[in-house]
Amino acid sequence: MTENGDTIKTKYYSRNHEKEITGSVVRELHYLYSPYGLIGVMIKQGTTENIYYAETDQLGSIISLLNSDGTYAEKYLYDAWGRRRNPSNIFLCVKGILLSRRDFISVERITSGLQSAVRYDIIN
Repeated sequence: MTENGDTIKTKYYSRNHEKEITGSVVRELHYLYSPYGLIGVMIKQGTTENIYYAETDQLGSIISLLNSDGTYAEKYLYDAWGRRRNPSNIFLCVKGILLSRRDFISVERITSGLQSAVRYDIIN
């Protein structure tokens, strides 16, 4: 991603891995799968690694990420068009940085200023 000709963020994707570089900060997400689908996400930033257990629905959409003690780190809710909604109030959109940007049926929504895109994971 560039702004005024300068690279402000670089992202690399594969089915089970994402790497995001913003300045000197490197953030990696490793998606952990079983034969039944997504079971967790390991997020590494610097020397810190955190593992979150994933709850998914019948379509494979992430509906929550849980900490190792079983408490909810994040909950996700989607409207009929697959957009993220606030689980406490369906009328509010979710904005800001979340643990995982993959959402409804494992797509990633990419928004930058007035531009937006959707990256589909069709290799499931």
